[in-house]
Amino acid sequence: MADTRQARPETDAVDAMLPIPKLAAYGMQHVLVMSAGAVAPPLIIGAALNLSAETVAFLINCDLFVTGLAILIQSLGLPGFGVRDQPATENPCRASSRAAAPPSSPRPSTPTRISRASRGWT
Repeated sequence: MADTRQARPETDAVDAMLPIPKLAAYGMQHVLVMSAGAVAPPLIIGAALNLSAETVAFLINCDLFVTGLAILIQSLGLPGFGVRDQPATENPCRASSRAAAPPSSPRPSTPTRISRASRGWT
């Protein structure tokens, strides 16, 4: 009797699901870096312009509010705007390294790695 089960496709390393502890650690790292990137410009501008502490705090609040709105617009999307309206080849969040290859080129059986030396890096 022939085996009629379908072979499961190989999961590319880019598409592999990480363990929950790693996901939590990477998520926390992302939030901390995003927060630092959003808070630093108002602090630098406020110090350069000798603004009061209340004004700098207001600038930080406005910056975090606008950052939150931008995140919602990008993740939920609006008609004609955001990452959901992009094709998979232009949206790195939805395309694996293999799917981003042009359709006319043959897909490699294994992902190719480009060495630092071939890029001109030392």
